[in-house]
Amino acid sequence: MASATGRAGIDASARAAARFGPSSLLGRTGLSVSSVGVAAARLEDDDVLHARALRMALDAGITLVGVGPRGAGASAVRRALAESAAAGVVSRDGVVIVAELDPDGGPDALHHAWNDTTSRLGVDALDVALLRAPTLASLSAMRDAMAWLEAKADAGALSAWGLAMPALALRPGDPARIELDAVLDAVARSVGASSRFGVLQLPINLLELGASMADGDRPGCLAAAAAAGLGVLAQRPLRPLHGPLLVDPRGEAPELATPLAALRKLEARWASDLGRALRIGGGDATDLFRWGQLLSQSEARPDDLEGWQRLRHDVIAPHVGQASAALLGHLQGEERLAFAQWWREYGTALHDAFTAIERSLVRPPVHRRIAAAIDSALPESWRPLSLAARAVGFAASAGVTSVMVGMRTPAAVADILALRGVLPARIDVAALAAALEPAAAQLAHEG
Repeated sequence: MASATGRAGIDASARAAARFGPSSLLGRTGLSVSSVGVAAARLEDDDVLHARALRMALDAGITLVGVGPRGAGASAVRRALAESAAAGVVSRDGVVIVAELDPDGGPDALHHAWNDTTSRLGVDALDVALLRAPTLASLSAMRDAMAWLEAKADAGALSAWGLAMPALALRPGDPARIELDAVLDAVARSVGASSRFGVLQLPINLLELGASMADGDRPGCLAAAAAAGLGVLAQRPLRPLHGPLLVDPRGEAPELATPLAALRKLEARWASDLGRALRIGGGDATDLFRWGQLLSQSEARPDDLEGWQRLRHDVIAPHVGQASAALLGHLQGEERLAFAQWWREYGTALHDAFTAIERSLVRPPVHRRIAAAIDSALPESWRPLSLAARAVGFAASAGVTSVMVGMRTPAAVADILALRGVLPARIDVAALAAALEPAAAQLAHEG
């Protein structure tokens, strides 16, 4: 696959982001981005649902895509961008790519990380590179890394760089909280006040509201960033550091992702090998085992334990039991041995997925307590939205440029796309924090 030359452009990014709805300038970079972006670090190139979800997001006008350290998720992004460009939906200059780079190891390590990321992406330039800086001390030690990125920008290979600093989002009074003025001072001392530093990434979600909170006479981080002309990317909008995943029971609970992905990979192996070779009723047998693909779509799973158990025992178990028994009785020789080995792996993976689904459904309904607590502080028109959509919508309305969301299934993308008609909105963060305080305290007590 050929390399995609160039970077995101000012005019092209504005046109592309407008397809999603009201867009925002990414600080002083001049680039426009959709109010929601795709956090692609956990997307796998060989996962059909991941690929479909990313294409769906790009086609809907989501034009900000982030990849993780060492190019995590970059191969999936490369493929989706190529397909979207070939279809005439969006070109390279309309999509803003943000790559997180690990500064540990100095410029040599950064050089290798850059090459690895751009190679996996199939691009020859990045729009934004983020350096992880957990403390002010670590930031001071990154002088060479910042200078290296400045040189990349001078050479035309980078539009802007930024910092991923979770400590900027801590609540006032937390001893580890960092104030933005101290960060700006450290950057100016390292590379000068006229550097390409232009973006911050920090956690913002319903249970982590510190970035919005002032500390006495000091403004909150979001207000200070706006005054300094910095773009802000909200990360972890659904995944508080302390608290439950902010999705409804059928959403992408983390304990479901791994077993369902393992199930889908086994099904892909079946469909590309033995299932394709077998002939059943004039066709092949590729569709005999597709439960991993189906169950990965949240709307296909009941959201209560009783409904799920009916689906498991009355529909799925009889189907796979009859199909496997028929194949074991029909196949002979090497084909039977190959199927028997695959079936042992698939049966184990199916059991693991069933167990994970049941565990997700018997968790305490903490999402209901949180949803009830926030309804008084969010627009009434948002109440029909899922908890995940409301959580992302809140983050998008809290004074940030864009919210980075991990969307690994088409159902998850559709959930977030419901926000297109209601953003932006004015949110009273202080009222929201007060409404959430009892629920947060109860969650902390439950451990």
